[in-house]
Amino acid sequence: MDEHTVRHVAKLARLELDEAEIRRMAGELAKITGYIEQLRAVNVEHVAPTVHPFFDLNAWREDEVKPSFSRAEAVSNAPEQEEGFFRVPPVIE
Repeated sequence: MDEHTVRHVAKLARLELDEAEIRRMAGELAKITGYIEQLRAVNVEHVAPTVHPFFDLNAWREDEVKPSFSRAEAVSNAPEQEEGFFRVPPVIE
């Protein structure tokens, strides 16, 4: 990645980079593209394409009814309550 390319990409992205930043970015992007070239050299012919690195399926549990708080217990510590419900400020006026 050269400085000319960095200037072009910065212009497209509407970034204002000074000369020191352009030099630094050219070096950093060159390292990144060099690493990509290393990855391209790896033989993945017999590796199946993956969308995600983990093969776990969704681990859903069955719904089951369990004891819970009563309404009175649920709102007992609320700063404001009204008729057994949490009272909150209006969101849309």
